[in-house]
Amino acid sequence: VPAVGVMDMLRYQTASLNARKWSSDYGLSENPDEFAALRAYSPYHNLRSGVCYPPVLVQADANDDRVSAWHSYKYAAALQAAQQAAPDCGHPALIRVETRSGHGAGASLSKTVNEYADQWAFVAAATGLLFGRFLKSGFFGNRSFFSISSQSRPRPLASTRVPRCTARTL
Repeated sequence: VPAVGVMDMLRYQTASLNARKWSSDYGLSENPDEFAALRAYSPYHNLRSGVCYPPVLVQADANDDRVSAWHSYKYAAALQAAQQAAPDCGHPALIRVETRSGHGAGASLSKTVNEYADQWAFVAAATGLLFGRFLKSGFFGNRSFFSISSQSRPRPLASTRVPRCTARTL
């Protein structure tokens, strides 16, 4: 689950004046020696067509003034394209975009809780934890407490007296 990541190391400095200041940490692609090092570990540039990557949830903040959201958009699109060429790869490559905050600092408690709920629901669904292990084993009894649907809000399937938990739409 990469969150507001710098995914294109060869063009990170073009996003803003703020990003250009990171050149002392990362280097600049305009320098041939630094270009080779940046290219070697740039997440975007190391994606390979036809590879079945594990399930990925990329996170972006549309109003981020530090790491531009295009890093996440570009990476998620390239990851989806790379996986389309992989035969029988059913792993999702999704993107979650927060439109009401910036780089995470100053986010309200409800936004933070929603972000973590989405992350954990994705990880649980991707690993089969929620649906395979607990629900099928009867860990929660014979009831399903949440559904994942095309709706933007979770909807309870059964009323029962258990601690409140929800899984948001993936």
